[in-house]
Amino acid sequence: MDRIQSRLALATSFGASHVIDTSKPDLKLVDEIGAFTDNDGSTITVDTTSVLKLVENAMDFTCRRGKVFFIGAADREAALSVNLVSMYRVNIRVVHVLESLR
Repeated sequence: MDRIQSRLALATSFGASHVIDTSKPDLKLVDEIGAFTDNDGSTITVDTTSVLKLVENAMDFTCRRGKVFFIGAADREAALSVNLVSMYRVNIRVVHVLESLR
């Protein structure tokens, strides 16, 4: 998923079975991902954007017992709003990966 068409085309050329254009103003990610996962959600979600809306949505479209990986860092002032009870109920594992030159 991306908002830049050339990146979506590149993903398709590398074999992505589905791409989602996030520049659509009325986009509902849970519905989009549900459409090609039989409403189960993704088993593994990888976010490299640190865009808070996408990060928050990752919890909603990842399946029960799925894994969410956040790679990179957001703005220092960024605050994530996540319903922990909902996350625990579906047993989602969240992993943050931050690489450093040190």
